[in-house]
Amino acid sequence: MCWDNFIGIDTSCTPVSESGYNFSDIGISQSDLDSYIGDEFDSGIDLAQNKVDFAAKSVQNILNTSFGGKFKTGSILQNTRVGIYQDNLIQDSAVSGSLTGIQLEVCNTTSYLNFNLTGVSLLVDFTGDVDVLVYDLTQDKLLDTITVSVTAGEISRINLNKLYPTLKQNLNLFIGYESSFAGYRSTIYKNSCAGCKGTYWRFSSAYVRNQAGTIGTASQKIDKNVKSSNNTGGLSVEYTMSCDFENWLCSVKHSVALPILYRSGQMIMEYALQQNQQNSNTVIKRKDLESRRDRYEDEYKQHMSGVMATMSPPEDVLCIRCDGPVKTVIKLP
Repeated sequence: MCWDNFIGIDTSCTPVSESGYNFSDIGISQSDLDSYIGDEFDSGIDLAQNKVDFAAKSVQNILNTSFGGKFKTGSILQNTRVGIYQDNLIQDSAVSGSLTGIQLEVCNTTSYLNFNLTGVSLLVDFTGDVDVLVYDLTQDKLLDTITVSVTAGEISRINLNKLYPTLKQNLNLFIGYESSFAGYRSTIYKNSCAGCKGTYWRFSSAYVRNQAGTIGTASQKIDKNVKSSNNTGGLSVEYTMSCDFENWLCSVKHSVALPILYRSGQMIMEYALQQNQQNSNTVIKRKDLESRRDRYEDEYKQHMSGVMATMSPPEDVLCIRCDGPVKTVIKLP
């Protein structure tokens, strides 16, 4: 969504483009776009937005590569499981009228990070489909419903790729299911004590803290309504933490507006040249399309070089770590 309406078609379009740039600025009109489209696009506007999205990814990749030559860029920061099954199939009773599960809080406001939920497992005394719900406790918002097919007394697992960006904010999630049947004992960590008193919060890394808990099905899904528990009700989750360069680029996107405009224009011309339609734009004016493609490419390279020469990487100790100068010392005997 970061790039929706970032580059417009012309000044008469509503809404006005966010960047202030339009394809008409470089000689591509809406009628041009409509004449280029193939079966995969409903309109020239769809074609233009598709190429803007791809151009943004291209620019992001170039910036990452450019910074990578001077800086160490972090990607996967952590790969962790929370919810460890205990021996001997110890059952914990259902908590009537509640969701039971795990609260996870990303405690970081200095970096663009992604919380990626990669797997969910259940070990419960029930056979059938169970809906695992993911709530954002900051907004009282249901983010996802994940259906897991389970067999009583067996670990049932589903692979996922659910990405939740932090956007340089604390991220407070509750992942759980409606507790209408017993679950088998699972705790936050292997050596967790099911009978311990006091807080159940544990840090699984420098970025994320976790606790087992319950929250009323009819309650507002916010932090104060989560009750700490000594077990996760048979729920186990796997997640990774990674650096989020895409949303960092969104935060500085106006600096790369011209490269994206010209890169999009270049790709639109390439697309038009690849079409097999026998019309004036793809046959009679083929030389014109090639000339415009080459001109947009030259403009793109020129503006991109200017961006790379002047743009500083984010000040982010987790995801971008500057390599310090090397000092050579010779010790004489």
